[in-house]
Amino acid sequence: MRLSIKLPLLLPAILICVLSLSVLYSTAPNQAVSQLKFLGVGLGVYLLITTIGIGVIAKNAWAIFFFCLLINLIPVIFGPEVRGSRRWIYLGPFNFQTSELLKFAFIIYLSKSLSKININRVSLSLIFFLLGVVISIFLIFLEPDLGTAVVLLLIFGTLLIFSEIHLKRALIMAFSALIIIAPLWFILKDYQKERITSFLNPAKDTLGTGYNVSQAQIAIGSGGLLGKGFGMGSQSHLRFLPESHTDFIFASFAEEWGIAFCFILLGLYGIIFLIIVKTALSLKDMFGVFLCLGIASYFYWQCFINIGMNLGLLPVTGIPLPLMSSGGSSLVTSFAILGLVPTPKQINS
Repeated sequence: MRLSIKLPLLLPAILICVLSLSVLYSTAPNQAVSQLKFLGVGLGVYLLITTIGIGVIAKNAWAIFFFCLLINLIPVIFGPEVRGSRRWIYLGPFNFQTSELLKFAFIIYLSKSLSKININRVSLSLIFFLLGVVISIFLIFLEPDLGTAVVLLLIFGTLLIFSEIHLKRALIMAFSALIIIAPLWFILKDYQKERITSFLNPAKDTLGTGYNVSQAQIAIGSGGLLGKGFGMGSQSHLRFLPESHTDFIFASFAEEWGIAFCFILLGLYGIIFLIIVKTALSLKDMFGVFLCLGIASYFYWQCFINIGMNLGLLPVTGIPLPLMSSGGSSLVTSFAILGLVPTPKQINS
């Protein structure tokens, strides 16, 4: 075991956390203190994973995955219902959202499996691999956590594209997924259906199901180019914008710091994304390649969905903005996933 800190990757991640803390100190000071503590935990987890090394993680990939699947069963079966869902494990004063842990394990599972099996040949290994994917997504759907289920599906689809899958087999999988997913509409909870229908026409009910998106758009628009300034965001401070420190922190940030700083934030995410993709291109081992692509797709899709949701371009799903949204589970998981990014020396040895 050897510590391997990737500063070019770690520094932009920490800068994003600093921007997050600036918004939280302004809109929710108590959340800022909590987030700062979790930042310390996240950095500790990052150092732990880089010390363990990617080789140990690769050897235990399936064990990690199945352990996290079992962990996700706990809230589904025994967890208390909070806002219509069972997503949390409570340990005294602490709680953890288990679906975040599964994102970490799911990327490892996909990378290990796709590096070992022939995706274009029907085999028992392929069947078990696909079964693991279906169980993961279905288990998250049961909580229910529609947003995370969509993220897992998108990560899976992204890695399939890079697995040299034949077009015919890809179309068969896509059609099969559509057949499985379509009936799920009928078992969605009412609030989930309302989020989707309000996305199609948010202006239809700006005081009801379209309220969150409407307020987020007002916050972003009122911020202008340079923002209203620290502590001057009316939408968040006057509580017009719900979840201003979690799901809609991007809107809060845009209102106080403006579009200019939003581009800086996007630039920091872009640096993280490009470094991970560049790392993937430098590797020879397919496990490392798939691992980096899985990590890059995790950050890409979560940013895409969250920011799209804030802009009113996508339905409200409750997907956090990585490293930015308030929440220990998401923050620690994001640093854990960053810790998986190997150096060429690590993976090729």
